[in-house]
Amino acid sequence: MGDEDSAYYLLESRLRDPSADPTDLPLSLFKSITNNFSDKEVIGSGGFGVVYKGVLPSGIFVAVKKLSDALVEDKLFQDEVACLIRAKHRNIVRLLGYCADTQGKITEYKGELIMAKVRARLLCFEYVSGGSLDMHLEDEFCGLEWHQRYIIIKGICHGLRHLHEEQKIIHMDLKPQNILMDPNMVPKITDFGLSRLIGIQQSRIITMNNFGTLGYMAPEYSHHGTIKFKSDIYSLGVILLELITGTRMPPNIENVHKNWKNRLQETLSYSSVEASYKQVKRCVQVALNCMETDSEKRPSIGEIVKILNEIETGYEEDETPTSTQLLCIHPLELRFPFKPNHSITCPLHLTNNTDHRVAFRLQPERLERYFTEWLCGVAPPRSTYTLIVTMRDRQQSLPATDEFLIEQSRLRGETELKDISQGKAETEYDNFFTEVKEKGVDPVLEQTLTAVCDPEGNITAEIISTVDFDKMVSMDVHPTKPWIITSHFNGHICIWNYQTKEMVNSFEVTKEQEVLTAKFIAQKEWIVAGGGDGRIYVYSYNTMKKVKVFKALSEQITSLAIHPTKPYVLSASYDFVIKLWDWENGWKCTRIFNEEHSSSVMQLVFNPMDPNAFASVSMDKTIKIWSVDSPHSNLTLDGHSSNVRCLDYFTHGGKQYLFTGSDDGTAKIWDVQKKICVKTLVGHANRVSTVYAHPQLPILMTGSRDGTVRLWNTSTFRLERILNFGLRKVHALGCMKGSRRNLWSMQSS
Repeated sequence: MGDEDSAYYLLESRLRDPSADPTDLPLSLFKSITNNFSDKEVIGSGGFGVVYKGVLPSGIFVAVKKLSDALVEDKLFQDEVACLIRAKHRNIVRLLGYCADTQGKITEYKGELIMAKVRARLLCFEYVSGGSLDMHLEDEFCGLEWHQRYIIIKGICHGLRHLHEEQKIIHMDLKPQNILMDPNMVPKITDFGLSRLIGIQQSRIITMNNFGTLGYMAPEYSHHGTIKFKSDIYSLGVILLELITGTRMPPNIENVHKNWKNRLQETLSYSSVEASYKQVKRCVQVALNCMETDSEKRPSIGEIVKILNEIETGYEEDETPTSTQLLCIHPLELRFPFKPNHSITCPLHLTNNTDHRVAFRLQPERLERYFTEWLCGVAPPRSTYTLIVTMRDRQQSLPATDEFLIEQSRLRGETELKDISQGKAETEYDNFFTEVKEKGVDPVLEQTLTAVCDPEGNITAEIISTVDFDKMVSMDVHPTKPWIITSHFNGHICIWNYQTKEMVNSFEVTKEQEVLTAKFIAQKEWIVAGGGDGRIYVYSYNTMKKVKVFKALSEQITSLAIHPTKPYVLSASYDFVIKLWDWENGWKCTRIFNEEHSSSVMQLVFNPMDPNAFASVSMDKTIKIWSVDSPHSNLTLDGHSSNVRCLDYFTHGGKQYLFTGSDDGTAKIWDVQKKICVKTLVGHANRVSTVYAHPQLPILMTGSRDGTVRLWNTSTFRLERILNFGLRKVHALGCMKGSRRNLWSMQSS
C-alpha cells in the first residue's frame, strides 16, 4: 500500500469511527482530493481562509479548510487544532485530520534568488451538506416551523454547553454562518479560528486584538477586549432571536408572541398549540436575557439548557406534571354530530412530544356501534396522529354516553409494528399489548374517553357524504369558488360546495364507464373530463351543457393537466400516449409526445415555474420531464421499485423539486436541477396513491390505500402529522390556493 493509499485509509477510518482522534495527513492528499485546490471546489470563504469540497476515492465528501497565507502563524493554527481535538459532540463539526507543511521554494527577491519558506496549514472536517444556518433563516411567517426551530435551538445550546462546561473553550465567533446544518437539520458549531482555551483558574482573558463579527460580539469584548464565557452567551442570544423572529434587532415582543400564536393555530397543532406557544415565549425571554449589556446578568449555558429541558417536558421546576400519558390526547370527549342514515365521524388528535415511537389502540365499549378496524397505530416522534373515528349509520340518535379505552406504550425497536397490513393489524396490536403487559418492560398507560352522539352539537369534522354515488377516483379544487369536483367509477361527475357541504350539481358523463380524471378550467367556466371510453368531455359548469365531446385516445384516459395561461390541455392514457390539445383551435391535437414510457402514463403535471414544461409518471416505474415544444422527453428519473402513480412540483429555498408516489409504499423527493433523488419518505403500509404540495404552508402530503394521509415538513422532510381514515382508501388531495388552513382529501371504502 502506497503512502497516499495509506493516507486515504487513515482518513476514511476516522470517518467510520466517531470516537477517533484527528490525525496528521500529508499535503499531497489534500491536493489530490480537492483537485489541487481548484476554484470549482470552493464551498466557502472568509477572512481566515477558504473551504474546499474534497472527494475521496470511495466517493465520500469531506471539507478542507486552507488557512489564508497571512494567517498561517503556528500559534493560531495550534490553538484551533487544540480546541477541535478536544471538542467531540454531535452538535460540533468533527475534525478528521490536519496538515502543517513547510517547504523551501526558490524565488526572486530584490533581484536575487533566495530560498523562501512556503507554509501550508490545512484542516479536514466531516462534510456537512445542509449549508449554514443563515441560509435557513427567514422570518416567522414563512420560515421553519416552530418545532424545527426549537430543535435547532436545543442543538446549538447543547454544543455550546459541551464547549463551556466540559472543554473550557470559548468560541468567540458564534454566528449563523458558523453553524452548519446536516441533512436532518441537526446544527453543528464550526470555525474555531478565534476560540480560546481557558485555564482552570481563569475566568477571563484580556486582548488588544478584537476579531469577530459586529452585531454578534459582546459589548465587553468589542469595547474593552474582555473575553469570558458570557461573551459567547451574548452571541447565542442574537442567534436565538434571529431563529425566532428572523431579525437581530429586538422586536416588539408582543407582536412576536401574537404572530407565533396565530401561526401555531394555523399549522394544525391542536392540543400542542399551548405547549409550543409557551416554548416560544420562554425562548424569546432567554434570548433577551442573553443579550443583557451587563454580562453578569446573562445566564450561563447550563442554566439555559435547564430551562429548555423544563419547557420541553411541559412544566417548570416549581410545577407538577398534569399527565403521565405518552400522548397528548384531544379531545377527551368525542362528539358525533348525528345525522340520520349517515356514517358520522369525529377526529381524535394524538400528539407525541417524545423522541420515541408510541403504539396506541382505541377500543370502544360498544363495538357494534363503530367501525372498529384500524383503530390502532404508531405515533411517530414529534408529530400528531389524527385518527378519524366513525360511528355506523343509524336512524335515531343514541341517548347513552359511550366510553373508549385508549392504551399507549413506548416502542423500543425501530422495526416493531412496522409494515403491518390492515387485515393483520388487530391481531398484531393485540399480541403486542399482551406481551408488554406480561413482560412489564414498559408500562401500558390507559385512559378513558367519553363519546356523545349529539344531534345539536358543533360539527368537529367537515364531511361531505357521497353515499349515493359509486367510488370516487379523482378530485379537483376550484381556484376561486368553494367547489370540489369528484369523478366516479360509475361514470358520474359531482360538484360539491365545501362551505355548505351540499352538492351543487351532478351528471353522467359515460354509461358504466369510469371517469378517472376531471378538472376545472376556471377561465372558461368549464369542466373537462377524461372518459373510460377514451373520449374527452367538456361541459359548462354554469349550464351543465356539453361544450365538446371527441375521441382523444384509444384507451381509458388516466390524467388531464390544464396549462395555467395558454389554451392547452394535456391528456394521458393507458395506451402510453400523451397528447396536447388546443381548445382555441377547435380542440385540435397540436402535439403527440413519443411513446417513450413503456407502460401506462398515470399522471401529468405542468411545471408551475416553467409552464412550457411538464412531468409525467408511469407504471414503468419512471418519471419523465418534457417540453411542450418537443415530442421527446428531456429527462428520465428512475428510482422507485414499483409503479409510479402520482406527482407534484414544489419549491423550497429557491430550488424546485418533484414529489412522486409509488405502489412500493414510498414517496420520493427529486432535485430537478441535480436530477437525483434527495429523500425517500417511508411509512405507508400500502401504495401511495396521491401526493400534494400545499400552496401556502411548508407541508407535503401523501395519501395511501392504507387509509392514511401523512404530512411532511418541506425543510426537513420530517413526518409531522398522520391523518387516519380507517379503511377508506385515499385517492386524492387538494387545497384551495390562497388558503393556509383547508385540506381536502378524497376517500372510498
